[in-house]
Amino acid sequence: MTVLAIVIGAAIGGPLRYWADHRLHGRGATGFPWGVMLVNCAGAFGLAAVVAAGASGVVATGVTAGLFGALTTFSTFADQTLRLWREGAPRAAVWNVVLSSGAGIAAVVLGDLTGRLLADLPLW
Repeated sequence: MTVLAIVIGAAIGGPLRYWADHRLHGRGATGFPWGVMLVNCAGAFGLAAVVAAGASGVVATGVTAGLFGALTTFSTFADQTLRLWREGAPRAAVWNVVLSSGAGIAAVVLGDLTGRLLADLPLW
């Protein structure tokens, strides 16, 4: 059941990542990879919230490993950073690293706080 939950989560997360990247990539004059930054931050927030809320079991594994695992992408972030650099936009490449790292860490912190708040509510 765990593997099935991961497969179902990944079947949702992968297409969401693809959609966001292709919908948002290159908006504006710089061609900055906003889509990958968005999905990585959303995944970092969601994963931290689920873990901090104390969720466990098959569904939690499907959401964390499947959905958020397929949604987020370090490899595409690294590739897009290298492409920016090679295509003559070194400042954009550096900003991609700085903004993605900072926003990702902020997303984890906010997700953790949100998860802790949710864990204290009588929802579960």
